[in-house]
Amino acid sequence: MSASFVLDASVAAKLWLKDEPGWEVAKALVTQAREDRLRLYAPAIFPHEVCNLLSRAARGPVGGPRTPRLAAAAAKAAAEELLSLPIRIEPFDLAAVRDAMALSLSFGKPFDDMSYLALAEALDIPWITADERILLANPPAFPSHRIFTLAAFSRG
Repeated sequence: MSASFVLDASVAAKLWLKDEPGWEVAKALVTQAREDRLRLYAPAIFPHEVCNLLSRAARGPVGGPRTPRLAAAAAKAAAEELLSLPIRIEPFDLAAVRDAMALSLSFGKPFDDMSYLALAEALDIPWITADERILLANPPAFPSHRIFTLAAFSRG
């Protein structure tokens, strides 16, 4: 096995949200993990976040016309399939809480995002996210080197 990554919920949700750019890359990552060519990790909040994204896609936009991007039955099936993906869900223990909270408070970033970054730091591997905003306006000490955006990853 040559590579390991922390996989963000924003990337995993693309497995079922095929109207989003980058879904082919997300599928390729999971396929490689199934073939033991790479290892994927995620913090304990990962299933909750993915299911939230799937639920939101099945409900349609808030305050807008109800045009869901995903059928309710497909969202339910995806939520069940999620638990069978080859992704190691790491426990949310005291060390993980402390590390994520320290990053969140130090850099003014959301705690949930910093849970992924804290895991990447602890495992000394990159975090792949579809959220490019995480790399905007960071102080020099922010560990940007640890973060790969899905767009950058797909370009090689």
